Amino acid sequence: MNTKYFYRIIILALVLLMTFSIATPALAFDPRGGDSIVIDADEVIEDDLYLTANMITINGVVKGDVIAFANSITLNGKIEGDFMAAGNSVTVNGEVTDDLRCAGYVLGLGPQSKIGDDVVAAGYSLEVAQGSAVGGALVLAAYQGLLNGQVSEGAKLGLGKLELNGVIDGDVQLAIGDPEDSRDFPTFYMGNNMPPVPSVKPGLNFGSEAQINGKLDYTSTNQYSFPAGVITGSVTYTEPPVSPEDISQYRPMRETNPVLHSILEALRFLVALVVIGLLVAWLVPAWIRRPAEMIQKRPLPSLGWGFLTFFGFFFVLGLLGMLVLALIITFAALTLGNLAGLSLALGGSAFFALVIAFGLIAGYLSYLVVGYLSGRWILQRINPALNEKPYWALLLGLLILVVLTAIPFLGGLVRVVVILIGLGAVAILIWEHFRPTPAANTPATALVE
Repeated sequence: MNTKYFYRIIILALVLLMTFSIATPALAFDPRGGDSIVIDADEVIEDDLYLTANMITINGVVKGDVIAFANSITLNGKIEGDFMAAGNSVTVNGEVTDDLRCAGYVLGLGPQSKIGDDVVAAGYSLEVAQGSAVGGALVLAAYQGLLNGQVSEGAKLGLGKLELNGVIDGDVQLAIGDPEDSRDFPTFYMGNNMPPVPSVKPGLNFGSEAQINGKLDYTSTNQYSFPAGVITGSVTYTEPPVSPEDISQYRPMRETNPVLHSILEALRFLVALVVIGLLVAWLVPAWIRRPAEMIQKRPLPSLGWGFLTFFGFFFVLGLLGMLVLALIITFAALTLGNLAGLSLALGGSAFFALVIAFGLIAGYLSYLVVGYLSGRWILQRINPALNEKPYWALLLGLLILVVLTAIPFLGGLVRVVVILIGLGAVAILIWEHFRPTPAANTPATALVE
């Protein structure tokens, strides 16, 4: 591609991006950051609110959604939308009119808290205090839970241990840990003002005020008996498919029969390479032939370029991530919501596209190229007529490569060389294809015809 036209396309794309952002109403949100953020009790925010800080306290009213990331997050006021929070501790003492989605080490709903719809939470501990109300369903994945409030539309719970002394209206699906396991996870100290972690008894426990107004389906290594009247619906007990005692009786194949495991892994890899290789050789044979010719002509430069490409790839990924993050922060600060969203979408797409392309080249194309080159070299000395089509050389070379990579120690060295030299050959071809050349020179060799 002509470099002049390439830069024209980039400039045009930037102009269109800016025009789109200005012509379309910007997403209304208020981004804030700093060490400590406090929304005063008399403050009313009309927009969505995005917060990042060490400590966040919301005492006022937000007439929109709130997204918060901090070490400590406390809501004492009201959010008239969704509340999405992640931090070391997340405490809700106020009201959320829609959904609450939170993740953290210590999560809590205070006695005056009110959630209009669902609560989706994940962390070490969740305490729902007496007097709190959840208008929707409760979905929780945590090590422990202390549920003393009211939940209106059922619950789905995955916990190591649970104490229920509140009311759940609706059906409950529960997976609970072994009651004989009384070990606690270590309490990590990750900042100031950490709330205390409540103490919860092992297993499944019901208090005097506990009530489930619906069915209970629970999975546990222990079958429980429940106080009369606590559960109004039916109770279904499911034993885990495999008990912890049974698990110890089984060992992976790689431990019981490492030779058979290695053979099966090698066969799987060979089948994958053969299928992909035959498709590439049929549809775009130049993708295999041209890098193979480059390795044959310039083996050492290919290996050197492969080394630089391998480590340079991760460096480029880091730069891309920092660039996208800088653009998002800049556009958010300028209240250009469309540009921030587009930067995230385009940057994320480019990031994953690079990862996928690198994985395909390093994990498959390199093997196809080196395998084809090896098989061609062998067939040239045995039966040159078979080299007229790339298929036989490819199949023979792949078989030899897979056998070599299955050999202990030697296999690891072969993999490294194959990946590096294949990456290097592809990198050289791409560089020569896009490198500006004088008009009088012969055009550089392309990777594809």
